Amino acid sequence: MNRVRKRTATSLLVSSMSLALSLSAATTASSHQAEAMTTVSPVFSANSRPDEAQFIKVKRTSEDNSLRVIFQHYLDRNGYGVTLPKETVVISPDKIDTNPLFFFELLKQKWSQLAMLRKPVQASTVIELVLPRRAAKDFGKLPVLFMETDIDNDGIGKSDLAWFPYQREITEVRRDNTLVDSKGLKAHFTFSDKFESLTAQLSLLGVTATETSGKGAASLGETTFSGTFDADLMPTQMSLKVPTFKFSIHKRHDDGELNLQDLAFNVDVAKTSNGLKLVEVDAQVKHVYFRDKDSKFRLENLVVKNDFDEQGDVINLTVQAKIGKLRPPKALTSGNDEFASYVGQIALRRLDAEALLALQTTAHKLSKQKYHPRLEEKMNEKFIEVVPQLLAKSPEIVLTDTLETSKGNAQGSLSVSIDGAKVTSLENPFALIPALHARASISIDKTLLEQALAMLEKESPSEARDIRGQIKMFVAMKLLVETDNSYKSAAEFKKGQLIVNGQVIPLEAFF
Repeated sequence: MNRVRKRTATSLLVSSMSLALSLSAATTASSHQAEAMTTVSPVFSANSRPDEAQFIKVKRTSEDNSLRVIFQHYLDRNGYGVTLPKETVVISPDKIDTNPLFFFELLKQKWSQLAMLRKPVQASTVIELVLPRRAAKDFGKLPVLFMETDIDNDGIGKSDLAWFPYQREITEVRRDNTLVDSKGLKAHFTFSDKFESLTAQLSLLGVTATETSGKGAASLGETTFSGTFDADLMPTQMSLKVPTFKFSIHKRHDDGELNLQDLAFNVDVAKTSNGLKLVEVDAQVKHVYFRDKDSKFRLENLVVKNDFDEQGDVINLTVQAKIGKLRPPKALTSGNDEFASYVGQIALRRLDAEALLALQTTAHKLSKQKYHPRLEEKMNEKFIEVVPQLLAKSPEIVLTDTLETSKGNAQGSLSVSIDGAKVTSLENPFALIPALHARASISIDKTLLEQALAMLEKESPSEARDIRGQIKMFVAMKLLVETDNSYKSAAEFKKGQLIVNGQVIPLEAFF
């Protein structure tokens, strides 16, 4: 199964490279362009004619494990075709690993060069991907990419990219052959005159990898990506949609399948009035099914998202998670076919915007240093420095959870806040007690608790027995309230006093 996964991952990487490039944060294009090894680099003057372009040769040695990207531009000048010399860029594995946006940066560099020509510009570009020697043995020669670029008199441009279908049978000695089938890729880009803004729309038309024996397969349905990027190729908006992803293997010692449907992932980046960057994420999956030799797992309507709210000089953050329906493996439900649903939320309120900006700025500076031996220490130092600022705004954290199952329900909540006006010292943690206010509540149906204990009893009878004894003890101490159908408890800590279910609990009991 590991071998199929490895092959599948490699094939999907090659076939969907342009799509995958857009899924992580980027560093500035200039630094990576300087590090990319170029065999021929064109230098255009702003007003030069195509035949007046000068070319500077830079001698660099290509490594066998590097990816080579060859560009060939053809210009249309009033009906006359002009062919520019080829340009080859060599990308080392380190650049691919550390910067998934390397291909985007490369395209931006080529558009920038074309934009330096006498406008308007109409260019057709053939892009050839030459794989490292070892990968080329498996995947052979990849189809070329064709790109059509138009740049108007104002320098505003658009570009269409196409990668044609590709099929390849990968052979290995004493192993099953794998047939890779890519339906191709198409993309559309737009960019401003100074490349302060770039938009991208990509469609990966489908990829499959199938063992010729029929014992293993993976497929990715038509996947779309769109994004808007700033001058440094930092995303301001991104959207990814995956209609289907399937993986299956049927072998003697390894039998299972995974089926994912309708994944949607959206990212929006906004700035507050003080320059703090806030990233809002909305991820949804309609259906996930997993099966191995011993169990099955099904999940429907998973949603995870966060929201920011700026109110004056404070920021409020909310993170929500929801599972519409979960059918856990029967091994976890004593062999019964049961279901559960879940809704949870974490809210962080009244966070000082300037303190968050200071932390973000420090993290950004440290991230630019490739190998910083004291990165964690520096971040801790900065956090300690801004703690007084954070506490001054009386921050609060609130958690709520609701679990509904076919065997009963459970609810819980917790809130903790600090009154900044009552914080007298940060040197002694006990000095925070007068400023601390907390509330907690929990409720669980007896049927659900009993099922959980019955399952635990199979794994650890002694631990289950201890928990049953503790429940009885807590009920006797009135730390837990027993009703006909459930167990409940409510606690509050305020003004240095702890109250549980209406009775005061001396703090000395905890120290």
